[in-house]
Amino acid sequence: DKAIMLNASYFKRAATGLPFVIAKWAMSTDGKIATSTGSSQWISGSESRRRVHQIRGKVDAVIVGSNTAINDDPQLTCRKAEVRRKASRIVLCGSTIPSPQSRLARTAENIPVIIAYRENKAPEGINALQQKGCELLPLPKVEHKKQVDVRALLEILGKRGMSKILVEGGSEVLGSFLDADLVDRAIVFLAPVILGGEKALPAVGGEGFKSVG
Repeated sequence: DKAIMLNASYFKRAATGLPFVIAKWAMSTDGKIATSTGSSQWISGSESRRRVHQIRGKVDAVIVGSNTAINDDPQLTCRKAEVRRKASRIVLCGSTIPSPQSRLARTAENIPVIIAYRENKAPEGINALQQKGCELLPLPKVEHKKQVDVRALLEILGKRGMSKILVEGGSEVLGSFLDADLVDRAIVFLAPVILGGEKALPAVGGEGFKSVG
């Protein structure tokens, strides 16, 4: 059992061609990842953030949505001395994209940044990110929905030799992976706070399950 756990990503890609997917999020006790105003830093604590850096150092790519990339302006890097890999940073975009002045764009020459968007519907200004060194990756969209096909993305990443992927959110991105039944492991940091609010952002969006049973 221990050997299977240690080699899960290898077995997954060998059997399916797809990378092993870890979904990670931090949420309040009532299941929120941000307040109604979008405030989210920090729901988690210093120890959980240290753990996330360790995980980033063991994956091939880190995935977020464009809202997270724009609102949080993250680096999505592992800032630890023992880092073993430089994970590619992947942003799933709809109509909005990170700024060419974002920390992702400014570091794209040194650590890969992939801007994934719906084919035949490139967001305005996307070429400026390419000039910064970001890779542009058009993907098919899910039928009757606006988001990109995350299974198609994983197929591409698997062909590139990537075996382990970390999905960090936000809500819509996590929901799209769970709706597609593509999450192999979930790491959830639960904070002892209640945010409340009907408009506060839930941890996982998407369609979800139709019943409990």
